[in-house]
Amino acid sequence: MRFAIVLVVGLVLVAVALAAWRFLIVRSQGTGGLFRTSSTGVWGTWHYALLRYSGDELLIYRLTSLLPAADIVLHRTFLSIKSHRRPQSGELDVIDPDTVLITIEHGQRQYEFALEHHAAKAIIAWVESAPSERQERRDHRALLMKARRQRGR
Repeated sequence: MRFAIVLVVGLVLVAVALAAWRFLIVRSQGTGGLFRTSSTGVWGTWHYALLRYSGDELLIYRLTSLLPAADIVLHRTFLSIKSHRRPQSGELDVIDPDTVLITIEHGQRQYEFALEHHAAKAIIAWVESAPSERQERRDHRALLMKARRQRGR
């Protein structure tokens, strides 16, 4: 019985520590907003989240999650902006009228973000400045071999 109490108290302390870390650290390093996803053309429900750029990745932290890592990680090379708009009348009960909604595609899934104007502009600029995935990858070994062959001529 005593072991069960210690175990429960330990689990509660871990959950509180994770929540505090997520609230204090992650919240101070990201942009708040709402997001929802669609893979079949039907949009899911809105979730509160923090968005954070880390190199070429967009990290999405759900505010209701206690995971120490990002809940969703999107690589910038595979993102494309599909649209941006203002909230429609049916969305105004959840979203502020000054918010900008942007739709981003990542593979077969689409993400819609409701962000403040400056945050929406920043994410659009970040996605559009990504190198093209069609850009040829340089094979450094092949280039080195080619250079050596040319020296031998």
